[in-house]
Amino acid sequence: MPRNRIISQSQAVYVSTGSTATGFMLLPGGTGHGSGNAGGINTLRQLHRIQSANYSANVTRTDINQYGQLSSLDRIILQSPTASLSIDYLVANAYNAGTLGFCIDGSAGMASGILTREQDEKNYFVSTVREGEDAIGNTDADNTKFTIGIGNGYITNFTAAGSVGNFPTESITIEGLNLATYIGSTGLSSPAVNPSSGTRVGSTGNPNNFSIPAAISGVTSISAIRPGDITVNLSNAALGPVVTDMKIQSYSLSVPLARTPLNRLGSPFSFSKELQFPIQATLAIEAELGDLVTGDISAIYANDTEQGIDITLRKPQAGGGGPIAVQYIITGAKLESQSYTSQIGQNKRVSLQFITTIGGPSDRTHNVKISGATA
Repeated sequence: MPRNRIISQSQAVYVSTGSTATGFMLLPGGTGHGSGNAGGINTLRQLHRIQSANYSANVTRTDINQYGQLSSLDRIILQSPTASLSIDYLVANAYNAGTLGFCIDGSAGMASGILTREQDEKNYFVSTVREGEDAIGNTDADNTKFTIGIGNGYITNFTAAGSVGNFPTESITIEGLNLATYIGSTGLSSPAVNPSSGTRVGSTGNPNNFSIPAAISGVTSISAIRPGDITVNLSNAALGPVVTDMKIQSYSLSVPLARTPLNRLGSPFSFSKELQFPIQATLAIEAELGDLVTGDISAIYANDTEQGIDITLRKPQAGGGGPIAVQYIITGAKLESQSYTSQIGQNKRVSLQFITTIGGPSDRTHNVKISGATA
């Protein structure tokens, strides 16, 4: 029976966990990508607590014109097509961030694997089962399912946000070289392409194929983190507000990972998409004001200090103080702007914006780090 519609009930999102999109996704043993014949170990991992998954494809064409003719002779694809994917999910622990390739040991910078190219280019999949069925626990026949694949995907932005009255979330945006659709979910050819030729890396039955694992609920210890289990610690005072007396209402940490495509003659696709430097992470904090202290902006010239800022999300526990689920550690941050708003019927608020630079994997002075549990 044909589908009338597709809703979130029937979908699940996955990512390949190896170091390159063109490598094997089924292995005879070990983990990650490698050489040898395909086997029974699946390197695809499901992302949990997904709230939205949106994808698109864009084909840019260039008109070919000539004197004596009004209409274009042709419209040629001069730049390689691009595929885009954006994913939002609730934060229950650091599992999703780690699965996407970010370092979550709290020691090295979160982008360490991307900088060293050990965890950069990946394939992403959105699997859909038949209408009216849950994707989680589904055992229907494979021919009742279909799959969307984003090949050669690079993360271009990471955002973590939380606010009073809402669950904390993380969001990522991805830019890929290919978007493929499939009937079924097992033994299918990889959506990845060889950048040098623009051709798919393999056909069905090739070791580069993939199979979507059975969807599970995941993160069984907790459902989500509540706003009351989130604390934001600023090491230095802002300009005026007493930091310990600010009633923080929201935070938004954005780490842009913009890419520069590298091209060459004879290669239809970009053979690589390298990070644009410097990478500046931005933290925006909004708070209701309490007491103020003496201070002025001119003092920054004489004492332009850096801040260490920690955002800690704890597992729910009676009385608070539960185990840490996720912690974002921002080092070397400097205040960039501070604004106040006040109007009738509302509490006076202050908005703070801090910026730090993403350093190398072992840079302890200027970086953004993530630490957290994976179960």
